[in-house]
Amino acid sequence: MKDSVRGCDTVFRYGGEEFVILLADTNQTDAAIIAERVRSSIESHTLAYGMNVLNITASLGVSSLREDDSTESFVKRADAAMYTAKQEGRNRVCLG
Repeated sequence: MKDSVRGCDTVFRYGGEEFVILLADTNQTDAAIIAERVRSSIESHTLAYGMNVLNITASLGVSSLREDDSTESFVKRADAAMYTAKQEGRNRVCLG
């Protein structure tokens, strides 16, 4: 994920299997483009587990900070978008 974002952006774990990427000075359209680049990069990797090869996918939710947002409302919108991506078939980017 870090290889798919700019040096001014921040990537960190948020919960067990969730990550947050904070994009500096980025509108929602550009954030969706970056999210798709991250998703595609994750999908292109495989893991070996014993004698099996595992394909990796990611469901991403994108949210832009609004003037009246709290941290909670901002994250909640991104989280809802991520769950929408999962419900719509996984391995995709959805906007919140």
